[in-house]
Amino acid sequence: MDRITLETKLNKKEYRAISYWNAFCKTPTLIILSVLCVAIGGLNLLLSPQGVMLYLSLILVLYPFALIGVLSFSIYRMNKSHDIEKATHARYTVSAEGLETELLQREGRVFTGWEEIYRAYENRRYFILFVNRSQLIAMKKESLPEGGEQALRGILKEKLGKRCKIR
Repeated sequence: MDRITLETKLNKKEYRAISYWNAFCKTPTLIILSVLCVAIGGLNLLLSPQGVMLYLSLILVLYPFALIGVLSFSIYRMNKSHDIEKATHARYTVSAEGLETELLQREGRVFTGWEEIYRAYENRRYFILFVNRSQLIAMKKESLPEGGEQALRGILKEKLGKRCKIR
């Protein structure tokens, strides 16, 4: 396949799933830190539950839950204040030159060359391309034409090299 064209949009549930994936699964650093915080905090609570160590232990134990709470609140605010389906409704054309994005609800076109793509990931349902650390493009696998998944995987591996974290 020379060019792959797909049209996709995310709903609120999918946006939430990608946000959690981005925070916890893309790089396991937050999960490892959270487990360490709970383990160290719990150990401190058991060994010396007094004074400053008590407060430090409580902070360490509650940190992962606060992190999830803050992330959930920011997702809730985004879902409430923005129409996610309108913002993410786009037609993508992937070729050897790069990725052309046509925003269908907001009438705009953007071309992104492969050198501008920071990193690419694949999970069960999406191909996720990061243009920078905070801007991502999520393409649903179910929206790809037949044979498009393999073709897209091949293009990404060829053009991105080590920046491609795809199975």
